[in-house]
Amino acid sequence: MNNLMVFSILLYLQYLLAVKADQGNQGHQGQQGNQSEDQEKVKAIYQKCQQESMAEEKDLDNFKKMEMPSSEKGKCMMACLMREAKIIVNKRFSKDGAMALAQRYYSTQPQNMDKAKQVIVACDKQVEHERNECNIAGKLAECVVTEAQRVGLTSVPKG
Repeated sequence: MNNLMVFSILLYLQYLLAVKADQGNQGHQGQQGNQSEDQEKVKAIYQKCQQESMAEEKDLDNFKKMEMPSSEKGKCMMACLMREAKIIVNKRFSKDGAMALAQRYYSTQPQNMDKAKQVIVACDKQVEHERNECNIAGKLAECVVTEAQRVGLTSVPKG
């Protein structure tokens, strides 16, 4: 699997969490420290997901190395992160949530937005019958890598 794409997906998930944290600060714009507050919120979400999934040190090492999780606990941690980013909602992949996030990041890049839509639609089909969040997360991660390569979506969204 392409390490750059794996890195991109995990970086993207982390970025989505940062955006979620930033949305909580919208009423406090202009104050110093928002960036560190956002980082603290992302760290808290990461720790919450680590505890919830009971991820082990090897799973955390994989996340730190920006590698795809292969263990069940690693996949469950990714599922938790995806829930926090509104990619998984009610034990299902949220195509609408993924589309809204893609729109936020690719709104000024129509070609990449079209490619992102193709990836989302293809991956939605691959996980539409899955109800286990950990399996959804693992399958989505693999699907995004495969489909992004297929459609030529190689850039990480910028906020």
